[in-house]
Amino acid sequence: MTMMVPDKYYRAIKNAPPKAIHNKKEHIFYLSKIESLMLKDRSPEEEDLLETLIQLVHVYEQEKFPMKAVDPAEELAFLMEENNLKPADLPLPPSRVSEILNHKRSISKAQAFLLANRFKVSPTIFFAE
Repeated sequence: MTMMVPDKYYRAIKNAPPKAIHNKKEHIFYLSKIESLMLKDRSPEEEDLLETLIQLVHVYEQEKFPMKAVDPAEELAFLMEENNLKPADLPLPPSRVSEILNHKRSISKAQAFLLANRFKVSPTIFFAE
């Protein structure tokens, strides 16, 4: 069975037909197509193409460049350093912050929400996996 591709959609995909990404060259190609699409006013067909290409790149990157889980205490230490903060500057008792940083205590969900609010980040970065 042959599926008919509407002309508008065909014009959108003719220079970047969506397909699985298998190597670095294809990855770079699709990243450049994504960038080009993001920099212009897009038709609905180009919006669909952009969404599809982003999904394909995401799948490739998840496979080729998996991210290791970050330790919540390391995340807290990083945010404190980046913002030039001391334990006393946080919405937790300084002794609790020290215990967290020294891996003597974990971050509770309530503390994660307080810290997330302080740093304007998602509280999930403070949840241990």
